[in-house]
Amino acid sequence: MQSSSGGTDGARKLHAPREKAMAKFLYIGLFIFCVSHLCADVISIGNGNILHQGLPIEPVARFSYTQQLYYASEIGMPGEITQLEFHYNVQSEGFYQGNKEWKIYLGHSALQELDAWQPISGLSLVYDGVLSYNYFTSGLPGVGWLSIPLQESFQYNGSDNLILAVDENTDGQGSTSDDFFCSQTGYVRGLNFQSMSVNPDPGDPPATFNTKYYISNLRLHMGSAVNPDAPQNLYGNYYDQAIRLFWEAPQSGEPSSYLLHRDGLVIHEPVGLNYVDSDIHPGNTYTYSVQAAYASGDISPHSNHVQITVPESGQDMILYQGFEELTPFSSVIPGYQNLDLDGSQTWGWEHLDFPGEGSAMAWMTFAPGATTPPATDIAAATGGKMLMAASAVTPPNNDWLILPNLRVGTSASFSFKARSYTAAYGLERLRVMISTTDADPQSFTPLHTEPWLGIPAAWTDYSFELASYANQDIYLALNCVSLDAFALFIDDLMVIADSGHVGLDCPVAAVPKPFPNPSGKDFKVSSDAPFDLSIYNLRGQKLGSAKGVRSYEAINLGLSSGIYFVRISQAGRHHTFRQVVVP
Repeated sequence: MQSSSGGTDGARKLHAPREKAMAKFLYIGLFIFCVSHLCADVISIGNGNILHQGLPIEPVARFSYTQQLYYASEIGMPGEITQLEFHYNVQSEGFYQGNKEWKIYLGHSALQELDAWQPISGLSLVYDGVLSYNYFTSGLPGVGWLSIPLQESFQYNGSDNLILAVDENTDGQGSTSDDFFCSQTGYVRGLNFQSMSVNPDPGDPPATFNTKYYISNLRLHMGSAVNPDAPQNLYGNYYDQAIRLFWEAPQSGEPSSYLLHRDGLVIHEPVGLNYVDSDIHPGNTYTYSVQAAYASGDISPHSNHVQITVPESGQDMILYQGFEELTPFSSVIPGYQNLDLDGSQTWGWEHLDFPGEGSAMAWMTFAPGATTPPATDIAAATGGKMLMAASAVTPPNNDWLILPNLRVGTSASFSFKARSYTAAYGLERLRVMISTTDADPQSFTPLHTEPWLGIPAAWTDYSFELASYANQDIYLALNCVSLDAFALFIDDLMVIADSGHVGLDCPVAAVPKPFPNPSGKDFKVSSDAPFDLSIYNLRGQKLGSAKGVRSYEAINLGLSSGIYFVRISQAGRHHTFRQVVVP
């Protein structure tokens, strides 16, 4: 079965008719990068030291909603508001956990005094999220400025007064020693509602409120903001009762930490480039993104978003391949057989170059960001890499990707994502195959009734039930049989089942397994009988080995977090295990 989502609209321009020589795909991509260096004005309003006015929030309450009025004469100029700062005085350890979820709205007003709530429909939502520790310039607890980069900048006209509304939604509280500094005014310029039980709706705020002859000390950053680079190529998978996420650092800058978002909320602030999310539930789908945070308080835009579904209760991931750790433009996929049985040269691309382009090939790891110039009209389903079968100049294709040998338990399924680059030359054709005997292409039969699957020009999810192969040793394969098309892409291969394992050579035989899995830098293999062992990274490089041992520890290899293959041989039997190393 399949479902389609995402993808491009096919607006890439093809040369037609395509010449039967070394025709290339026309790549249209004019990039104009206009970098406006930050030449911002910071407008400071108020310098008072008055506390306990419930502005911009009331830390000791579970919920609060406020509106404040700042005069145009205090701001003094039009411009783009990109960041807000509030002067905080926090003494308790519990402030952050009780007051971290904010929504901020800005708007124009001709009012000189606030005597009623201003309709939220006339305001713009400029921030909706969980505050980062990095926003607090002096840390917590401490005294300093809460510097919040707006998710949407606000164009202030310079003539009207400014309405600032803050909706604090965390079901928690700080203490009476936590507050924000305010300055006294001669008019009612603040409204406050606070409650231990009622979370007010800004769209229909309570009829009762407190009036304030005060405003929060405020700094407005005015100017054209230059966002720091975002983290790149976020990807992840479900394995061993947790979702494991990986990403790459921004191309420039040195983040002090990262903000990991799940379903729109920050769930962790890791320092490194990975995270294990174990607070998950069977059957749920989670959406993740990550931002880079800097010591200066700057926060980058979001990375790409990825969606990961947790299998139903009792199931585990037996195999996953997202191609992120593979060498770009290589056909080497450790543990997989990658066969080019058509032997034909492949179609090239117009104004787009990469190693191996146009040559005879089977499946290739394709990295759009590493082509010359970078390809912007195609992206991996997740992360920054995917697998490509380029169309044969002498059709049809006959390219085989044969997965490692598997022993699957009950309720097993095989899923992946696929797409055609374009439909202009006809859709790519793919066969999804299975063998219960060996990895010879002649031994495979289709998992579908159609002669082949026509793959849409948008990322499409495919899933095949393997229930009839429960507790059997199987081989799965993807066979590209395209007929003079252009390029077929696949991503996120996954086999899940209630039980099972990967064994590349002789999966029936019992050999010792590495444990624990996942592990830290150290995992062990032990047995009463001697065994041989080799450890490989995802590029196929041997990192360590041992012969005729009864015990082996990987601690001395200094492995970084990632995925490795551990090949174990004992008494003529062989297994290759997938080992996950986490921080």
